[in-house]
Amino acid sequence: MGTPAKASHAIHRRARAGLLIGLVACARSGPSAPETPSNVVALGDVRVAVHTSHTANLFHAVDQISAWSPFCHSQYSKWAPSLDDKEATDALQRHAELRREKGWGSGIERTFYLEDGANASEEEKRILHVLSFRLDDKLKRGDAQAKKLEDALRGESAAFARFSKNVLAFVEVPPPRDPIPMVFVPSPGRGVGGGGANGGVVVVEIPEEGGVKSTLTTVAHELVHALMKPRLPELTEAAARCGHGLDQTVEGEAIAYAIAPGILAYGESAGALERQRDRNARDSSYGRFVRLAIAIRPLVREMLQRPRHDALRAVLDATCEAAKEYEWSTADQP
Repeated sequence: MGTPAKASHAIHRRARAGLLIGLVACARSGPSAPETPSNVVALGDVRVAVHTSHTANLFHAVDQISAWSPFCHSQYSKWAPSLDDKEATDALQRHAELRREKGWGSGIERTFYLEDGANASEEEKRILHVLSFRLDDKLKRGDAQAKKLEDALRGESAAFARFSKNVLAFVEVPPPRDPIPMVFVPSPGRGVGGGGANGGVVVVEIPEEGGVKSTLTTVAHELVHALMKPRLPELTEAAARCGHGLDQTVEGEAIAYAIAPGILAYGESAGALERQRDRNARDSSYGRFVRLAIAIRPLVREMLQRPRHDALRAVLDATCEAAKEYEWSTADQP
């Protein structure tokens, strides 16, 4: 009676061993975890997907040169075609008209920055075609600069991971599930590049000359906008309650400027808030952004270092108080 029992145990042991081997083999031969795309940069729990393309570069340059909005960046006028070039000036004028009709965040940004213009209208494509050969040589200079900025961002990934964690705690939102699209485009001149965050796309302008590390401040500034996006309805409500010329844009920019370059600044961007205050009139959009940013910066710094529940609400209340003072001091000017 003892022998069959021993044989049975031996069979069970062999069966369990075979099952283990089979499971290990399945684990080894099964599908591996998906690889991170080469353009994705991990900044702690926040990821950004860096995009570059000729279409994005061309659209952005045309968009800025057309000066359709007061928030277009004036440095792009250096790349404007001659006023005697009627075909080009007509195309720019028509682009400006189309953009004013649609406004910021209408979807055209994603179409050209991320989708290579696939869903653009024939008229929009024609406008870019007219201006393409006039701008192509200038745009090509930006390819190497874009690669340098991506390398610089990867080199500062640990610092940006801490930065992103603090901003998320401040605005009390979880990390975005998907990578944040970030488009690098060339810009005339040198120094610190500009940027924007519209239509779900972050754009960072990289000067064609000089170093790129200072433009990491712009990356940080635009990241604040992207991470704060889920709280935008509260910014709108707070602005409506306060009045005094506040709106969602003013509040968002005041907070983003207070953080970068107000608190986090690389290279030439250190001290940028004060320089922009000195060169922008009080009644200009940027003049108001930076003056409010300077006023709320101490509280924003405290909320980033020691975040608490309703930290954003406290900063919005402080922005309202600063706006009242700003409005009074502006009205009191000769």
